Amino acid sequence: MPTEIENFYADNGYCGFGNSADVDRFSEYAEFVTEAIRNGHVYELGSGLGLAAYALKLKGVDVIATDIYPGNAERKFSELKIEIPVKLINLNGIDSADNSVSNYCLNQVMEHLENPAKAISEVYRTLRPGGRFIIVGPNLMSPLSSLKCIAYGVLGKWKTPWFRRTDGYRYPFGDTICESVFFFFINLMRTIFRLFFSKNRVPVFRKPCLKKPAISDSDAVFLMNPLDVRQMLLESGFEIESYQSKRRFGSFAGSTWIIALKKN
Repeated sequence: MPTEIENFYADNGYCGFGNSADVDRFSEYAEFVTEAIRNGHVYELGSGLGLAAYALKLKGVDVIATDIYPGNAERKFSELKIEIPVKLINLNGIDSADNSVSNYCLNQVMEHLENPAKAISEVYRTLRPGGRFIIVGPNLMSPLSSLKCIAYGVLGKWKTPWFRRTDGYRYPFGDTICESVFFFFINLMRTIFRLFFSKNRVPVFRKPCLKKPAISDSDAVFLMNPLDVRQMLLESGFEIESYQSKRRFGSFAGSTWIIALKKN
């Protein structure tokens, strides 16, 4: 039976963002994936409306869009007259044979998974030897995300209140300027502890805000960060081929960019 957060995406929780065919915002992701893969097709996981998959296709990638609710991408591709295959995939149990998929990639998806370790193990099981798993997403444990919220709120670029929440959303990096100050220090300590003192990191989860349309990562359930993702990849058998290679500040960066390789 689908969980509450799985049902949240049934009619496209991100409908507030998905009414255009603007693929430019996925250009860096598409370039990263294109440079990473060596051969074969790519299953793009959690495609949603399919615009990131479309950006990959424009780069010449043999892409298959996948989602737990593929109807959203099918409708968008039909509307735009785009020929991209769409496949239903639930990351809790991928309906593909062992060693059958050339490559996987995903963009801004892992933070919405209630069991990211299970999803990674399923990707490893179904990935062919020599295949790559390209992961792009936020770093919701980065102190820089809270610092950005504080700065933009103080400067008036974002309408962030000092004390009282106004819209009911719950962001991982704080909903008010005061909360963002608190989360800045909490996430700074979390990152330092994970980076220098903890060998067996326990992923941190939160109660997502399942309000539609979803805004930013208000609906994130997993506090995704590159250190925890790297550990889960290694525990599943992957070799890390590229870790935050284009990001400044490494594990403190506000995003996650990892390429994992299945050798055997």
